[in-house]
Amino acid sequence: MRSNSLAALAAISILSILSACGGGSSSTGSSGSSTTISGSVVKGNVSGATVIIKNAATGAAIATTTTDSSGAYSVSVSFNGDVVVEATGGTYTDEATGRATNLSTPLRVALTASGSTVTGMVTPLTSMAYTYAFGNSTTAVTTAAYNTMATSVASQFKL
Repeated sequence: MRSNSLAALAAISILSILSACGGGSSSTGSSGSSTTISGSVVKGNVSGATVIIKNAATGAAIATTTTDSSGAYSVSVSFNGDVVVEATGGTYTDEATGRATNLSTPLRVALTASGSTVTGMVTPLTSMAYTYAFGNSTTAVTTAAYNTMATSVASQFKL
């Protein structure tokens, strides 16, 4: 049972890192054609998490939605450019204890809204890459900088 859980976690992590690596970069952003951003919040499936899509350059909220019972979300935004998908709150089943646990630390991923459909898997590994790339610095959040760090994190975990 534990090896199946570890295999599933590894597969989710690989998909999360790969799905986060996509698109070009535009740090300024603009209104434009609609982009559907969808994915899942995974630390176990995080049910009832608030997902906020933010303009990466300014930090301003563009859209908000909530995950379903399987951790999935989908939202349409009229924005082109780099965005941060941030998940807060909600509950998941802790793998170690089997207990329902509140998501106490925000999880994040950066991606580019480009007028089509993009996937933003939000996981502890994508959040690790985000924190390593931007931490508490005043460095502008860009998908290009995030993708560089996501590749490094994936390499460190042999993904």
